[in-house]
Amino acid sequence: MVLMVSAFSVALALGLFTGIVSAVRQYSLFDHLLTFGSMVALSIPTFWLGLMAIYVFAVLLGVLPPGNMGTIGADFSLTDRLRHLLLPAATLGVVMVATWSRYTRASMLEVIQEDYIRTARAKGWRRRRHRQARAQERASFR
Repeated sequence: MVLMVSAFSVALALGLFTGIVSAVRQYSLFDHLLTFGSMVALSIPTFWLGLMAIYVFAVLLGVLPPGNMGTIGADFSLTDRLRHLLLPAATLGVVMVATWSRYTRASMLEVIQEDYIRTARAKGWRRRRHRQARAQERASFR
């Protein structure tokens, strides 16, 4: 349960962030790299990605432990548990990040092209102006 909740939390946060940025900057270099990376991440089997991650980060680099939930024989330590959780959570989260970012990008592009957004932009409403208006509202309440 801990593994899936941590993988899902990381994937949701990163997926939403990358999907929103990719939609706002449509057809940019970041968008193209994200699209390519998402397709690669969705194509790689999770078990193979996990084995390659263990080989690279545990065997070659030696920065993360290759398995278990904690160091055997050691007292409970939150940092030790997090070190053991990092590799499996990242491996499971990669595929979920790709899925969430593609879903978020498609939804954002659909909303950006709605009539009320086009009407607001035609009337001169810009993001910068929106930020200035919010700052003025905050200043007036003080």
